[in-house]
Amino acid sequence: MNIDKHSFFPKTQGYSIKLVVIVLVLILFIPPIAMVRNLIFERSQRSTAAVEEVIASWGGRLQITSPMIGIPYHYFVYTKNEDQETVRRKIEETLIILPSEFALGIEAPVEKRNRGIYSIPVYTAPVTGTGIFVINEALESVRDDAVIEYDRAYVALSMSSLKGISVMSPLTWNRTETSFEPAVLPLQIYDGEIKAPVEIDSSGGSYSFAFELVAKGGGLIEHIPLARETTMQMSSGWPAPSFYGEFLPSVRDITDEGFTARWDISYLSRNLPGHFIAGEIDQYRFLNTSFGVRFMEPVSAYSLNERSIKYAWLFLLVPFITFFLFEVLQNMRIHPVQYLLAGAADIVFYLLLLSASEHISFNAAYLAAAAAVTLLLTLYSGSILGKKQSGALMGIILASGYLYLFVVLQSEDYALLYGSVGLFIILAIVMFVTRNVKWYRRPEKNLSGT
Repeated sequence: MNIDKHSFFPKTQGYSIKLVVIVLVLILFIPPIAMVRNLIFERSQRSTAAVEEVIASWGGRLQITSPMIGIPYHYFVYTKNEDQETVRRKIEETLIILPSEFALGIEAPVEKRNRGIYSIPVYTAPVTGTGIFVINEALESVRDDAVIEYDRAYVALSMSSLKGISVMSPLTWNRTETSFEPAVLPLQIYDGEIKAPVEIDSSGGSYSFAFELVAKGGGLIEHIPLARETTMQMSSGWPAPSFYGEFLPSVRDITDEGFTARWDISYLSRNLPGHFIAGEIDQYRFLNTSFGVRFMEPVSAYSLNERSIKYAWLFLLVPFITFFLFEVLQNMRIHPVQYLLAGAADIVFYLLLLSASEHISFNAAYLAAAAAVTLLLTLYSGSILGKKQSGALMGIILASGYLYLFVVLQSEDYALLYGSVGLFIILAIVMFVTRNVKWYRRPEKNLSGT
């Protein structure tokens, strides 16, 4: 095999060995890219932990059901014991009655609480509830031999946590007031439960009720609709609500200053009876009808960082391909170490982007990191290529690439399309520029002696 003393490329192989060397250099970047990806995940998890800690300390998440009436009753049954003697056994049960109508109003002004470098949105929400119970049909469903304990009747609310309640007004019950207190109830939907004793007439009838409370919380607000007809009205200064659950708002208005939303839910869509015995309905049947709003960041910096690192290989290829084209088209020789340093600069871009975006906006962090790496590689390319024009061309190519990535990151729904088109354009440019290259031609010695 004939070897030129000025080159390590065999004449018969042309640029093939150099391409193999470039591929090997690219493989060296697999661990650094994986490390950056793991670092982004770790920082994201730390952010999530800080959010959970602040929300839990502030009051937890506001998750609340519609009110319900509980009326204990008992009856006796006669059974045989082991000695075949007849014994009387007392059976105690609780009749649960759901509202005929319930209207829930929530205002959730949002404020920020800081934990280290993280800023977490929380709220202090006034909550009002009004409605009507009609109990005739429910009372008639109780077995004839039962003794209904009207003096132990109560109205109950189930909440995810009582920790966030800062103010709790008395329950207004047919124009009389009665106070709520913590309780352990037979119908456990959420972990926190409160009840207020109420007067129930044995003749049945309808009863109006109203209550007010102020709850601290964060993350989300959730409601489980138990009434035959449920209406919920919510307003907040948070500009990026995420509506979720079994029911979406029938009316909503979202602006930069906040949002308002209204839900109108019929009993036909929630598949729950108007009354039942506690224990007859599984807890998850109630939880599966929940709906609400999450107070989400519009697009978190960590999710944008995660999306950007997916394009790391593309941005490694851009300077590598550019250097290689300079070698092919201008008879220059660039050492593999110089390829390695150019790739390292691209990895540093993602570290700069991650660290800066934790303190300033993602867009500003992206601009700063992209400008720094582009300037670095522009100056470096101009030096190793021996021409300022070549360095400027490298800068233009990199700047175009970072601009393209920024557009992709801002267009999540079309990211795959833009990415595919970008790869196609790069391939087309390389094919067009190298269409007349004689690939079996031996690379000549770089005039600069590199």
